[in-house]
Amino acid sequence: MSKANFKKKTITSVLALLCAGAMLAGCDDVVARPTSDFYDEQIISAPDKITNNTMSKIYDAIVSEGDTNSAKVLNNILLIYSQSIYGSFYGEGNLYDVVNKGSAADLQAYADKYAIYEGSAKKVMAFYYAVVDKVEATFLTYVKNTSYQIRSVFFEKKFYDTQVKAFYKLGSIDEGDFKVKQVVGDIRLSNHKNGSIDPIDGVYFNDLFKTYENYIKDQILPDVYRTELVAQYLYSENYLAIGNSYARKVDYIKLTENSKHADAVSNLMEAYCKDVIASGLDMDVYGFPFLGNLYKGTTENFTVEQQTIADAIYSDANWTPSTYTYNDGILGSRTRVVCDETTLGGYLSDYMKLVDSTNRESEKEVETIRNDFTNSGSYTALAGLHIKEQSLMATNETTSDWYTTGSLDGIPSDYSKRLFKGSIASNGVDHGAWNETSDKYDDTDLASISGTTYGAYVGNHYYLVSKNPQTGDAYPYILKDGSNFYLVMVNEAVNSSKISKTDEDHGYDFMKSHTDDELYAGIYAESIARQVAYSMSTSETYKASSNQHWVEQMAITYHDTTVYDYFLATFPDLFD
Repeated sequence: MSKANFKKKTITSVLALLCAGAMLAGCDDVVARPTSDFYDEQIISAPDKITNNTMSKIYDAIVSEGDTNSAKVLNNILLIYSQSIYGSFYGEGNLYDVVNKGSAADLQAYADKYAIYEGSAKKVMAFYYAVVDKVEATFLTYVKNTSYQIRSVFFEKKFYDTQVKAFYKLGSIDEGDFKVKQVVGDIRLSNHKNGSIDPIDGVYFNDLFKTYENYIKDQILPDVYRTELVAQYLYSENYLAIGNSYARKVDYIKLTENSKHADAVSNLMEAYCKDVIASGLDMDVYGFPFLGNLYKGTTENFTVEQQTIADAIYSDANWTPSTYTYNDGILGSRTRVVCDETTLGGYLSDYMKLVDSTNRESEKEVETIRNDFTNSGSYTALAGLHIKEQSLMATNETTSDWYTTGSLDGIPSDYSKRLFKGSIASNGVDHGAWNETSDKYDDTDLASISGTTYGAYVGNHYYLVSKNPQTGDAYPYILKDGSNFYLVMVNEAVNSSKISKTDEDHGYDFMKSHTDDELYAGIYAESIARQVAYSMSTSETYKASSNQHWVEQMAITYHDTTVYDYFLATFPDLFD
């Protein structure tokens, strides 16, 4: 047998599953194919002959000789192997089933079954939440996909029907139970704290993880699991690269000055910093999405407490509330109080010029507004107002994500460069003065900062500060670039010392701010390292190194010359 010098160790569990779909192994000019019984089997059982009614049509359409098919084999192997490491997500006794049954004993048994969890149920939960977040993040892109919307309102049935037409077997949903929901642009995924509300499952989708199980298994989980395998390679074989990534988890907002209202946004920023950030309010409730809604004027879903804070901010910013009363059609007469400086306030002001004859400007201006609101006569002005408002709700001025050096271009480059300075991790984030009484970081003395100060703690959060802070500036963390204003909160700044599991002076697991974390205490360093590794796993260089590492670990025996040649070309170092 030629080409037989490859290491012949075999991982039986992997090959047993693999050979069911594509028989591998290593004699010249051997190409694995289905058995003739399968190849000639009817697709649809029928007494009469139906043209092209054989499984061969499907097989030949999907599988072709050469690199394309061989790459599919590699992907299948990696998926199977990753499931052997983490356990499958779906199926009786697997991750989703075990977690949702809520049995501590079953969860512990699962942790003991797979070596990667090191017998820790907490690590099982960390991986479960990581997968859930990635599935939900994918479904959030479907919510924001206009193919499944009608004028910024998401219709679950449009998504559901599309997948049924693509031959996915989905769970049944009664016609009246499909979700219909206004798209909210600044929606944030669940942080898994007790009592947190999941904004995807049950809001935009009906029982997401059960109804769409087959879709998730086929379209989302394979990529998630294969990427987790790359992350595991980095974690286990190249941990130094994670520490040296300069990874930052950043939450920021960008607001643009209103050309019709000079200094309005600057005043709003200062009022928000005074009443929210400097006052130490809960940023889970009053964070940047809250500020974005103040800017847009989309505050009608605020709680009473949120509206009270909103009114105080508007007042401190000297924004002007105006009262608008008009017939809203379905709702009848409607009276609304909205600040002139908000985007919504601008819409309502223009709309009233169309319906209130005493408030009309020049006929030319009115005609321009009418064409804008009616799309040149395509629908009524009232419908146009609703469309504008719904579209406004779906916009987003905030961003929250992981970034590495050079990957954050949403803020001015001068500040992006400062964000990735080493001192942000070594002397900034997680290096404030910890207050044992308040269980928070004390505020930084803003009077002491200078041009070489990159950030400051305010209200228990760390913010980038201006590169040219002015003496006496109460809010040097408001960043201005032309007509744009930014607030940049740095939630995590990673370096090698912080993800060390033994560095008691600098490691995450030894910091007062993390030792009482309800979800990740004791495994905080590992959870951060794995998040960073996952974000790095899109690199083709790391993918290639990871694939080579895991293929070597599996030491596959080949039964298909085409596949063998592909692996030989792709992983030459594995062959003698």
